[in-house]
Amino acid sequence: MRRAGTCLILYSLLSPPVLAQAGSFAVDSCEAVVAADVNNDGKTDLLCPYDYGNAKTRTFVQLSGGTTSSAWTPWSPDHGAGSFAVGSCRDIVAGDVNGDGKTDLLCPYDYGNAKTRTFVQLSGGTTSSAWTPWSPDHGAGSFAVGSCRDIVAGDVNGDGKTDLLCPYDYGNAKTRTFVQLSGGSTSSEWTPWSPDHGAGSFAVVYDAQYPRIVAGELVHYKTTLLITSVQGSRLVCYRSSDSRDTDSIN
Repeated sequence: MRRAGTCLILYSLLSPPVLAQAGSFAVDSCEAVVAADVNNDGKTDLLCPYDYGNAKTRTFVQLSGGTTSSAWTPWSPDHGAGSFAVGSCRDIVAGDVNGDGKTDLLCPYDYGNAKTRTFVQLSGGTTSSAWTPWSPDHGAGSFAVGSCRDIVAGDVNGDGKTDLLCPYDYGNAKTRTFVQLSGGSTSSEWTPWSPDHGAGSFAVVYDAQYPRIVAGELVHYKTTLLITSVQGSRLVCYRSSDSRDTDSIN
């Protein structure tokens, strides 16, 4: 399982954990483990996009019942061998992309050669869709999603639908943040969101002490993108406006 530096700690105050029998579910084959309320019942569930290898995948869910959860249960349709290489997702993040109150999964897919497209699994409350194209196709040479330091889900314009953010690392301490805005049924392509930080101005690098770029609501209802400086000793905050972030706080 990827997502180095992200810890998921599960425990129950009401009952002891239920242990799966040997050989029943290889949780290490989950490409990610994502917390999400998939059926809009107010309780957080777990999602596992399972990688069988050979471009075969299926998403499983553990539904919360409030005191315990279900076993790992099929959630999405089965993608047979050769149909979808979930390991090529730059990241797998959760968000409500169409504003229906149920959490969906997003995969910015990296084909290599600076070619990418974002796919979605839309929650229907009891099952999800297959991996379905969500964004326009960025053809070869157009957008290297592997240069995103992270993929962050958040509602940047306060319309109730989850967007995607990519702090893009050009190298040489040059960066700019890009966004995919959700329109409810599809998203935009990767579009500039922040001002351009020219060479030598800001190194948006991976730091093992601060491995994640996070989104949160700091000002009114709009998502704010937070990233740590390269020194790891201060927090830099970009406030989101309706069109792009406009200022920073050191």
